Amino acid sequence: MQASPSSLKETGRIRTLVISDQSLVLAELRKFIGVVSDIVLIGEVADSSAATLLAEKLQPNVLLLDGTASAGGSLATLAALKAGSP
Repeated sequence: MQASPSSLKETGRIRTLVISDQSLVLAELRKFIGVVSDIVLIGEVADSSAATLLAEKLQPNVLLLDGTASAGGSLATLAALKAGSP
C-alpha cells in the first residue's frame, strides 16, 4: 500500500482504494490492478471506520466498495465516505 497522496494529474494514474472484507475479492482486484498500467492500488481496508480514515488520508480518485463489506453496512460506509469527501 502506498501512503503518500497525490493527484491524478501528478501521477497520470487512477488512484484506487478497495474496501472489502473478502480476501478472495481483494486478491483478485490486486491481480487485476497490477496489470493495468493506468490504475494504482493505494490502499485496501476491510471495515468502514478504517475506510473512512484511509480515504480522508489518501484521497483516492476511485473507491471500490464491496456491497457486503463492513460491520456497519455498505450504505452507511458510503454515506460516511461521502460526508468526509464530497
